[in-house]
Amino acid sequence: MACDPDWTSPVVQLHPIGYFDHITSNLVVDNVYYTPGYDELLFDGSSIIVNKDDGALIDLIESKAANVIGSSTLVLTSDGYVIIGQQGSLSDNSQGMLIPSGSGSVSLNDSFYAATFADIIAGAAQREYFEEAAVPGAQEYLRKTKSTGVFRTPDSVTVPVPIATRPIAYMRDLARAGLPDYFNLSYTELTAEQAIGNKALRSEKGLQTGMRAERLQAGEDIAQCVDRIVKDHRAEGGAVSMQMEMTRHALLQMRERGVLGEFVSHLQRATA
Repeated sequence: MACDPDWTSPVVQLHPIGYFDHITSNLVVDNVYYTPGYDELLFDGSSIIVNKDDGALIDLIESKAANVIGSSTLVLTSDGYVIIGQQGSLSDNSQGMLIPSGSGSVSLNDSFYAATFADIIAGAAQREYFEEAAVPGAQEYLRKTKSTGVFRTPDSVTVPVPIATRPIAYMRDLARAGLPDYFNLSYTELTAEQAIGNKALRSEKGLQTGMRAERLQAGEDIAQCVDRIVKDHRAEGGAVSMQMEMTRHALLQMRERGVLGEFVSHLQRATA
């Protein structure tokens, strides 16, 4: 991403980036580089995200980091369950931590046939959920979304399950060179049993240790449910990913502002 979000502009600037550009940005930002013998400072990695004059975070349009876009979502099922997971040992980030239903990086392929930038962000998060939860019936869809062939059509990448996803929050992750990260909420007409596959996809082995469904208790809304799950997990000595914590924070804010119920209702109507 090559510009900060501007809600007054219809334009979002992007730039091409590679996987190792992303990894290098993450590694460099926390290091300082000296000449042999530490006589002279050659480069301070934090300079790619922090303005040394005032200590402020550098705007994306001026940043020299990769700034790969992150997107995650938390899925609410039709029978009142929240789908959550735990990151595996092979994950680049958040090993062993509580994670949302799906999270990862936005791909160029996520932009095919998307009408808006919000659709790209939401579609990427849905794709990650389908992959990480091995959602039954989604494998063919996932295969087609990775195709860039000339025969790829809008019909060929129709979402295979009734699900609606919209962004709820945005932040920049200082632990990963200040990259832009979006957080979404999803509602699916699937039940909890239908929303998680019995066997993890081969591509996801080692990246997460299993998905599970947590039921909303009597009188709870989704914000209260997620807040309880996070607190219980921490009380048991578990760690929580930044994505899960930010999703929790955003949902609680939406609840406080009185907009959470209508937002969920909007998602439900979109899947009807």
